[in-house]
Amino acid sequence: MSDRPVLRSVAGNDSGGGAGLSADARAAEGCAVHLCPVVASITAQNSLGVDRVVPVAAEVLDAQLAALAADLRPSVIKTGLIGSAEGVAVLMRWLARFDAEGGPRVRLVVDPVLGASAGGAAFCDDALLAAYRERLLPRADLITPNRREAARLLGVADAATPAEVPAQAAALRALGAGAVAITGGDSADGAADRTDALDWIDTPLARGWLALPRLDARHTHGTGCTFATSAAAAMARGLVT
Repeated sequence: MSDRPVLRSVAGNDSGGGAGLSADARAAEGCAVHLCPVVASITAQNSLGVDRVVPVAAEVLDAQLAALAADLRPSVIKTGLIGSAEGVAVLMRWLARFDAEGGPRVRLVVDPVLGASAGGAAFCDDALLAAYRERLLPRADLITPNRREAARLLGVADAATPAEVPAQAAALRALGAGAVAITGGDSADGAADRTDALDWIDTPLARGWLALPRLDARHTHGTGCTFATSAAAAMARGLVT
């Protein structure tokens, strides 16, 4: 094995190769960290949309994490498409074990994948949504929802306008998340948003907009995975606290 920092991704497998663990692997390689891909859900999808999502059985998820327990301790765990409240419970048990062992704290980056950007397929039932709110968010060092996901986590019907985003980020931090980045790359609801991708960050040290010019791209699925994995990799390498 390399001496790169270890990043563990507990996420979904994309049969189309664009999002999920495929995107995580590309981002991790680009950021010079070693990725341990832990399959939490299996999807049937292509570049046009998602046809089916099947969470892996809790015992299968647990077995993958158990196999890594004696080897490849992660600096950071990043979550993507978990798929079930039972999967969240398995992950939380392993995080509790890391906490009980002492040593450097295993950081947690949560990308709350609640639905598909293309086609709008929902991946999250009420039990999983409650598990996000009550278990994952309070343990997370960073969460990276898009505007629709942020609204759903807060029980709001519609995605926020740019003016509403700061208050939603503050509300998510009030649920326990250490830091929040509400991404806006998939939103185009204002003059600035049509030319720039606007992400709002709310952290203990700073809050405000991050703006970058939009890229002209035919396919956009996997962008949220890449964003979250890159942030987790930066944590693993000690580039951000």
